[in-house]
Amino acid sequence: MNAVGATLGIMLVLLAMAAAGWYAIGTLQARSREAFQTMAARRGWALTISDEKLGRPAVLRLSARGGMGWQVEVRQRTSSRRGPRKSLEATEFHTDEKTCPEGMVAIGPPIPRAMMQAAGVLLGDLERLQSTALARFMGEDLARQVTALRPCPGPDNLSVFASSEDLVARLDLAAISEAIVAWHERIGRTQGLQTLILLGPDGLRIRLPAAVHRADRMEAFVDLCLAVAKRV
Repeated sequence: MNAVGATLGIMLVLLAMAAAGWYAIGTLQARSREAFQTMAARRGWALTISDEKLGRPAVLRLSARGGMGWQVEVRQRTSSRRGPRKSLEATEFHTDEKTCPEGMVAIGPPIPRAMMQAAGVLLGDLERLQSTALARFMGEDLARQVTALRPCPGPDNLSVFASSEDLVARLDLAAISEAIVAWHERIGRTQGLQTLILLGPDGLRIRLPAAVHRADRMEAFVDLCLAVAKRV
């Protein structure tokens, strides 16, 4: 598959994630804040919370106090576009202590067969899709790098793309797959909680297309991210 086809594959992964549900997992009220504070204190993590103000998004950050350095950031803001007000949300784990200097690996949910059958339609408008959906979810810099990725073999419950198969061979994909399955079982759901794992020169990023505003689910997400970090 050429670079255009690989980019289409990543697009289908992101569309699959969108189809799973782009919505919040709750709002961060006073009781939720207390639950986060209790969880962070118990785990020894640093916690900061800021509300949406003057057009800036509400942000929740968790970070490590020791060991491998990492940070999880939850951003939530209300769209200012005309029409119905929408909540724009994302949750991202990042550590720069796990890197892939030689290229990039992207791991996401499996691509539904129906989306694969629609590939011909998407190919006709790939440039626009890449500049909007990809850039919105991954950021413009990462979106540009995705065009160099190629599909690679992996577990049935994952879609894997990389600069080369040699990079994928270094990863324990079976363990990553098991960690994702265990995470879904722990939280009791998958809808709206599909992950995109990105390993590249700037570190390891694990993203959700939703704002996690429940302490128990955030703790489960961080545990997932730390488990994945051990396998890359």
